[in-house]
Amino acid sequence: MKKKMLNQRGSAIMISLLVLMVLGILLTAASPMIINELKFETINANTVGAQFAAEAGAKVAIEALYAGNSDWTWLAKNQNLVTNNSTKTYNVTISPTISGAPVPGTAYTITSVGTVNNVSKQVVVKATTGSTIFTNSSFAAGSITMNGGTINGNVATNGSLTMNSGSSVAGNATYSTGSPPPSSAVSGTVKQTSNSGSLNVSSFMQTIPAVPTFTKSGTDINTKPSGALAGGSYYSNSSVDLNRINYTIASGNSVLIYVVGNLQMDRSSSIVGGNITIYATGNIVMNSGTSVQAGNNGSVSLYAGGTMQLNSASITGQTIILQSGSDMTLNSGTSIQQATSGGSVSIYSGGNFQMNGASIAADAVTMISNGTYTLNSSTTINPTLPNSITKIYTNGATQVNGANIGGTGLIVSASPNTVYLNSNTTTSTTVLIAQGNVQVNGAFTGGIYSNGAITVNSGSTVTYDPTAAGKLGLNTSSSTSTPFSINSWGKQ
Repeated sequence: MKKKMLNQRGSAIMISLLVLMVLGILLTAASPMIINELKFETINANTVGAQFAAEAGAKVAIEALYAGNSDWTWLAKNQNLVTNNSTKTYNVTISPTISGAPVPGTAYTITSVGTVNNVSKQVVVKATTGSTIFTNSSFAAGSITMNGGTINGNVATNGSLTMNSGSSVAGNATYSTGSPPPSSAVSGTVKQTSNSGSLNVSSFMQTIPAVPTFTKSGTDINTKPSGALAGGSYYSNSSVDLNRINYTIASGNSVLIYVVGNLQMDRSSSIVGGNITIYATGNIVMNSGTSVQAGNNGSVSLYAGGTMQLNSASITGQTIILQSGSDMTLNSGTSIQQATSGGSVSIYSGGNFQMNGASIAADAVTMISNGTYTLNSSTTINPTLPNSITKIYTNGATQVNGANIGGTGLIVSASPNTVYLNSNTTTSTTVLIAQGNVQVNGAFTGGIYSNGAITVNSGSTVTYDPTAAGKLGLNTSSSTSTPFSINSWGKQ
């Protein structure tokens, strides 16, 4: 019995020794794997930490741009992520080089390298500082000269600011060169800075759309001297003079009149009802008492390959398009208006454009001129529609001579010529953006922004309306919005 117990105990010891031997062999084999795994986890932790450090450095730079900081001496130097811990750092560079306050409207590239225990990661952020140009009542890339006029709102110039006797600014004044304006003429602060931003006029411009393609077909219009026109196409192989001719179109029908040559309407001639499209390869002239009037919620579209001239004529429709390949003139007594609220008027002149006492009324008005643009005395655009939006784009010399633009307006002049807002002009909530100089001579207008110089003469008033810039979709910034945009956030 005793011998049996000794044998059993010996067997147990042998089994235990075998188990320990096997475990030892397995542990020896696994040791490199465990060591490598520990090393990998350490490297992974350093990599993640380095990424966090790089992102932290980028965020520090973004915050500095946001705050408009002027101290950038910390750039291109290792900065400790944790106080007194040099094993976790970030190093930031910014291009283009920045040494003072961020320049409004500038695209900066932020490169941040984070390092933790000699492991590095990099992030690249592209950020554009927001333009503060449209928070001013007036901005000029050149100089601003005031000769007795008044500007209500802030003023900024990348040149000199000259305020002669009788001039006043009800706001802050920022200038770059020359002597400061008299503090008694400025209600707010006066500050000198090297750059108040830049103005890209071309980014605000619009171009004339292409004329739709029409096909000459259907019925010869000369065989229809007057009366009802069924829906469809009509044509003439030569010029047409509608003299005391009255056409009617059934509600809901659409008519195309295609004229090879000129179209002229005289002596109370009219085209009324439905949707009306007229295409003339030559000129279109509508004389006194003539009218083109769409049906309920219908459209009127007039296209002239040459000039277009309306002389005390009337056009009514919910959607109105007037387009000429050359000059367009809207003379005294001419009325272009929407049928009901929510309508639109689009006017495209391939050459010079002029309004001489004509009127336009629609909730949305768009006007583009490839030549000069002139609004003369007694001309009105939306004078009684306070919620309307008028947008005017010109490629030639521009003058507003005693006209009235109501609602919210925008005039963009891509021409290097001086824009004139002359006496008796009322465009109180119209924003002017000009490539060339601007001269205000006894006019009442909204914000003025010029890549040239601005002159505000006696009797003129420029008043900033922050709601106008917002309605027009201009780039604005305030204390409650980020003064820059992050264009991309790349990691390397």
